[in-house]
Amino acid sequence: MHCKTLFGNCVDSNRLPPPATDREKEKWNQNAVIGQYPDSDSSSNESDSSNGESSVEYSAFLYPGGPGHRQESSQTLAIMWCTMKQAGVQSFPPDLGSSFNSPNNKFLWDFEISLFIKLIHAHEYTDIDLEMYSEQEIYQIFCNHVKSLWQKYRKENMDPEMRTYKAKYSHCMTRLANNHQGRIAYLLGQPSLTPFIPIVQKFTSNDKMDQGESDESETEEPEDQDVTKKFLILHMPWCHPQVTRIIRVLDKLIACKKKSSNSKGEAKSQRTK
Repeated sequence: MHCKTLFGNCVDSNRLPPPATDREKEKWNQNAVIGQYPDSDSSSNESDSSNGESSVEYSAFLYPGGPGHRQESSQTLAIMWCTMKQAGVQSFPPDLGSSFNSPNNKFLWDFEISLFIKLIHAHEYTDIDLEMYSEQEIYQIFCNHVKSLWQKYRKENMDPEMRTYKAKYSHCMTRLANNHQGRIAYLLGQPSLTPFIPIVQKFTSNDKMDQGESDESETEEPEDQDVTKKFLILHMPWCHPQVTRIIRVLDKLIACKKKSSNSKGEAKSQRTK
C-alpha cells in the first residue's frame, strides 16, 4: 500500500504517472538524508492544502500530484508530503520503461524505502516492527515488489511483435520442460534404463527453437480446431548420432505407452529390451 500511496490519485484511477521531466529532476535533492527531515511543519502544510476540501478528499487525496490513499491516515500523508517536498520530489514518477537501476529510478526507489522506514520510526505503520525485520530485509522485499511492477508494466506495454515472440518462447520453454520431465519419469519407471537418465538430463533440447525455425501453428490459432499439432525432432548436429537415436527411441516408447493408456484405460506393462 505504501507504493500505491506514493503514486497517489493516478493509481486510484488505474493509471501510472508519466516519467519525470528534466525540469522536475533538476529539483531532486539526491544527497538528502530522509531520516533527518523535520516534520514540524507537516500540520501547517496539511491545513494550507485543505482549503475548502471535503473530509473525504482531505483524508484520501489532499495533495495534488502527491501521495494519497483512501486507507492512509492524514498524518501519514502529511509526513510523506513534507518529506517529498524537502527532497524536491513533487510527485512520484519512476520511469517504468527504463532500467530498474538507472540513476533516476534508483533515487526514487531508495527514497521510497527510506521514507517507509521513517514512517515506521514515526509509529505510522504499527503492524511492522524493525526488531522483526531488518532494514536490509525490508529493502529486499521492496525490490522484489518493484521488479514485479516492472514486469507487469513491460508486459502490458509490449509491442505486438515482441508479445508474439515472448508467447512463443514461453510455449517452447514449457514444451521443453514437459519433454524433460516426461522422459525422466519414463526412465525412472524402467530400472534397466536408469543409466540413460544423465544423458537425457544433458541433451534434452528444445529442438525447433535450437534450429531457429518458425512454427506458425504454435503462434496462430489453426482454422480447423480439430487439427492435431505435430512436433518433429529435428537433426541435432551437436549430439552424437547414438544420442539422437536414444532420444528418438525413448520418445517412441513414451508415445506407445500413452497410446496404450488411452485405448485400454490403463497403461500396459511394457517389456523393454
